[in-house]
Parts: sequence; C-alpha cells; structure tokens
Amino acid sequence: MIPADLYGHRLGATESEAIFLIAHGEGLDGEPLAAMERAVERVEALARERGTLPYLRFAACWSDGDRLFAARYASDRFAPSLHYRTCDDGIIVSSEPLDANSGEWTEIPANTAIETRGSSLKMHPFEPNAQYCRADVA
Repeated sequence: MIPADLYGHRLGATESEAIFLIAHGEGLDGEPLAAMERAVERVEALARERGTLPYLRFAACWSDGDRLFAARYASDRFAPSLHYRTCDDGIIVSSEPLDANSGEWTEIPANTAIETRGSSLKMHPFEPNAQYCRADVA
C-alpha cells in the first residue's frame, strides 16, 4: 500500500505513519482530504478482507503548510474523540478539551473532516467507505 518510492521515509512502525505515507501516494499534496479518504479506505478494505473488527477507528491531523486538516472516522459507532476551539489567533485541534473551559470546545462529528486556515474553519464529510453499511458493525 505504501508506494515503493515513499517506503524509505518510513521511520517507525505506527499505523498513523503508514496511513500518512499511503495518503501521500494517493495525492496528499494536491488533494489533502480526498487522498486521506482514499488511504483510510484502503486500510479499512484490508481490515474488512481480513475480517478484523473494528475495521478502522481514525482521528488525525495533517497540514499542507498553509491549512490544517483533521478528521474523525470509524467503521463502527465508536469514532475516536476530536475537538476544536476557536481562539483570537487561530484554531486549536485536540483529541480532548485542553482546559477547564470545556464549553468552548466543539466536538467534531463522527465521519467529518475539518479544514482550517487562520481562524476560518470548514467542515467536510469524511466517508472513506460510504458504500459499506456500517449497521453490520457493533
């Protein structure tokens, strides 16, 4: 799944690094959200093929140097948590609220990606395997 020309950049053994390199092979530089969706779809397809449950739970952030992207996704109903908070000088993204002002944090809905630039935020559907019915997964 990781393109041969990118495999030499793999320094560790985490699934997040593997998915990131797969996404690079899928065109991450030109299509940051679509490439990550395709990468997640490929990994989930492999898990489905192997019959391993849950197929995939995913929360990640990545950047093109100008924009920050974050996505929250699961093949079942247990997507990992992901939140954001708008501040005077930008947007903070975190797996959990970072301070006592939890009411100022917004949970990113499951199967959703955000795109931030400065203080602007856009939400996008993030549905790598929209053709699969998730009702069959606990």
